[in-house]
Amino acid sequence: FVPTFFEMKIGYGEDAQIRPMEYRAENGKTAVFSGIVDRVDLMKRGNDVYVKVVDYKTGEKDFKIKDIESGLNVQILLYLFNICYGHGESRAKMGCGDGGRLIPAGAVYLSSKIGSIKESAECTEETVLRLADGQIKRRGVVSGDDTVISKNGKEDKCVSPDCDGEDGGFAELNQRLSETVRSIVGSLTGGDASIAP
Repeated sequence: FVPTFFEMKIGYGEDAQIRPMEYRAENGKTAVFSGIVDRVDLMKRGNDVYVKVVDYKTGEKDFKIKDIESGLNVQILLYLFNICYGHGESRAKMGCGDGGRLIPAGAVYLSSKIGSIKESAECTEETVLRLADGQIKRRGVVSGDDTVISKNGKEDKCVSPDCDGEDGGFAELNQRLSETVRSIVGSLTGGDASIAP
């Protein structure tokens, strides 16, 4: 994976790089989510492009798939799915070839808080780098595709227990998230503003 885009804006206006997706509730009301993606990493395979979204955190961030049902911790997945399943202009911006697809590969929170490393005089540079890498906290999900896992390194955590499907289960995860967002939009626009997830 190659870090390709930094501070990518999803929204409207001249400075937006990607238009936001719409989520329509059963009552006909819609919502769009805009924001700024910290980093987008890409891996090209043939005409297809695999997309991983990285969100930097100053502290630690936990990520649990089950939180999606309540609408918690969904920002990074909304970004990923907006890029991969949203408007057609994403394909060209991400470098898809003719007939190529954008395939979700991961959504990862990366803590910028790194602890100190104690080393001795006989430590090699390789040992110091390995120790430093062990201090970096990563949380999120990545595709179960063997190639994706080998290119992701430490975030090799599957979306679903069996990681079925060509996209490692992300299409199903997108469907679940879309249903949750539509439900929340319906509740909010129907007057339910309770703070319970």
